[in-house]
Amino acid sequence: MGARGERPKNKITGPVQETWNCEGFLAHARLILAFVCIVIVYFNAAGLGRHVRSGRLLILVYLTYSLLNLALVQLQWRRSRVRELGLRASELLIISLITMRTGGAQSPFLGLYLIVVLAAACGWGSNGTFLTFGACIVLLFSDLILP
Repeated sequence: MGARGERPKNKITGPVQETWNCEGFLAHARLILAFVCIVIVYFNAAGLGRHVRSGRLLILVYLTYSLLNLALVQLQWRRSRVRELGLRASELLIISLITMRTGGAQSPFLGLYLIVVLAAACGWGSNGTFLTFGACIVLLFSDLILP
């Protein structure tokens, strides 16, 4: 036990460690959701509509992305804005393609957008969250415009 107001010396504290804890939680949640998506596709392939093959392929791509993201978080690679922007943009693109190919606004995978918004909130604060949310809305409604 330390004196009052002192922190234990064996624990790392600070905003960097809190951010990594948030990123670690989201990486694990993303991986669990990817497995849930695979289970949904396996047991209800008819729910994918006429794009069963592309839906399955996109879900496998999302699972691969989730594993890569978890590895990056666990290895605690140096964080940079370019890497974070690339990861968020690729995840948003993958989720948008999954949603577009599996029913648009009626897709069972529409909830995957929540992970993107939560990751933006964890890493970028309110401004990044609003921009990411706007990008999610634009990509979701682009399904109505694109053939």
